[in-house]
Amino acid sequence: MGCKVALCPGAEYSLGFCDKHYMADWRAKNRQAVNARKRAAYARNPHKVRETVRLGASGFTKELLEARRSEQAGRCAICPATLEAGVGSGRGECCDHYETLGGERVAQQTPGAKKHPRGLLCVACNTGLGFYERYQRPAGLAIEPYDSYIARFSGLAPWKP
Repeated sequence: MGCKVALCPGAEYSLGFCDKHYMADWRAKNRQAVNARKRAAYARNPHKVRETVRLGASGFTKELLEARRSEQAGRCAICPATLEAGVGSGRGECCDHYETLGGERVAQQTPGAKKHPRGLLCVACNTGLGFYERYQRPAGLAIEPYDSYIARFSGLAPWKP
């Protein structure tokens, strides 16, 4: 028997729900306890929690992050700026990625999209690259450092709004 949530292909786990929907239901019913646990974990080790959230949001794994750091020798993938490893360092590294859904490039934070990590950037280049991919490249403007970075780390054409 399957999950009782409409269109869910998951197998029944408990109370007629698949594991995913059972846990979502449990978290909703126990919201205060879940939040208290999360606050306690953050208080014990805020850097670990921030790093875990950042890695999950960008599609990087700890191994890939360390590999990129060593490949790039602590420098931005676009400009010669030195990156400071870690979260909250002020001039920290940005984990650049793009997202696809069904093989097509989509906007950031699209639900269900697959994340493809690219490289580590300084804040200025990450901001500039986002603006460039969103507005300038679709308009036909070309900026060499951004184009060579996109070609090196992405197998897809730039996102088109």
